[in-house]
Amino acid sequence: KIRFQPDSSFALYNQAILLVHMRQWRSALSLLEDLFRYIDALDESLALCICFLLLDVYTLIARGSGYGDGGLLLGHIVEKAQSVVDYLEKPHSFNGHCNWSNAKRS
Repeated sequence: KIRFQPDSSFALYNQAILLVHMRQWRSALSLLEDLFRYIDALDESLALCICFLLLDVYTLIARGSGYGDGGLLLGHIVEKAQSVVDYLEKPHSFNGHCNWSNAKRS
């Protein structure tokens, strides 16, 4: 587990990208899930990138790419992926929804 520091989140995301390209799904998954745990504290554009990469890794693992070492249960993966989708469906500036109560005050 990582000790969360917002300043290092971009570097950790880039590290996760490298792990995915090296086909180290488990390591990438661990890093991305740790980042997702603190997703609300991150810049929204980075949060969006983390969410989509995390969904990609879940898909790769569900397809069997990461099952070699006693893989995750499919139900667990679906549950985790649903929490990412739930986050993406919340109102954010990147999905065209903003906090209207704050916008009206401006």
